Amino acid sequence: MTRSATVFRALVLLLPLATPAFALDTRQTAQAIIERCSEIYKSSGHPCPCPFDHAKNGSACGKRSAYDRPG
Repeated sequence: MTRSATVFRALVLLLPLATPAFALDTRQTAQAIIERCSEIYKSSGHPCPCPFDHAKNGSACGKRSAYDRPG
């Protein structure tokens, strides 16, 4: 076995030991996904992805949100 193959195998075997230190809990993961999706939607020119978000003028989106629109 070559040296690079040995190093690769060692990394693959040790990776599961290193991941928990960097892992996010479920709540943090969900929050990160929601924030990123909201950023992407807002960058497309639509200010209200969710009812609890705020429009550009500061008012609550409510029924104007994408969540409440058909389609």
